[in-house]
Amino acid sequence: MTTPEAIRPGEQGGVEQEGVRVGGQPGHGPAEGRCFPRHMASSPAYGFEPALRVRSLHGLKPATPAVLLDSSRFCRGESLEIPRRILGDSWAKGTVVSSEKDLTEYRGKRHFDRTDEPRGTGDATGGEPCFVVQIHDASTLHFDFRLEVDGVLKSWSVPKGPSADPHDKRLAMPTEDHPLEYREFEGVIAPGEYGAGTVIVWDQGTYRPLPGKRKRRTAGFGEDLENGHASFWLDGTKLHGGYALTRFRTGREPGDRESWLLVKENDTYASGHGTPDPARVRSVRSGRTLRQVAAETPGDGGSG
Repeated sequence: MTTPEAIRPGEQGGVEQEGVRVGGQPGHGPAEGRCFPRHMASSPAYGFEPALRVRSLHGLKPATPAVLLDSSRFCRGESLEIPRRILGDSWAKGTVVSSEKDLTEYRGKRHFDRTDEPRGTGDATGGEPCFVVQIHDASTLHFDFRLEVDGVLKSWSVPKGPSADPHDKRLAMPTEDHPLEYREFEGVIAPGEYGAGTVIVWDQGTYRPLPGKRKRRTAGFGEDLENGHASFWLDGTKLHGGYALTRFRTGREPGDRESWLLVKENDTYASGHGTPDPARVRSVRSGRTLRQVAAETPGDGGSG
């Protein structure tokens, strides 16, 4: 077998050369969009296991060097799937976009001719990954806590909302992945639609993963979540400092539902204050309350 070192990159944009070299040898930067011959592109020796859809290799620092993937589309400016263990935390660079399979459940629950919720185009935010906390006055009033992970918004329903008090262990129930555009959604979901009710953006900002206390190293933040524990630092308008999500029920047992706890770390931003009354707080995007958004939305509902 020809080794990666012996491969000579073809011209950028070449359609007939159907591979992409994700990373060079140790000490070299990523090969940004350079194409390689097809027969070198899909060798099992390089662990081809599509996981994330990527548009650009700019700024990537692969966790595993010298990986080749089979794709001519990338060389034509389209996107390509790359194993998450190879990318490591490179998704935080804004290069990863959502895969269609990640949003299947989300799209299957909604009629986009009846709701103004975004269908999702998969565009990454760029820069640091974002977070958003929305208040959703649906059948039960709750907070939706969302983190940008692997090109989608990983989401949890938090009945009592995030707290700045480390003593508060807030129940967080996972929901389907949402598109990144959902971080800007504010309005009324029409009656009869999934999640019908008013939505406002209570807080928004960026976050960064924090090193875990466990010795086991992972390929990135997404894998930490899969393993059931992730710590992160929030830089929002209202929420600041360290937080942790911990799964305490897997949902694999009959009658059980997957369940997590969202807890504030004991740092300089910790306080004895819980979450304010969701019916009285205002959106960080529009300055409106739930009642104002509902009153100002025409017809059966739409975005504000």
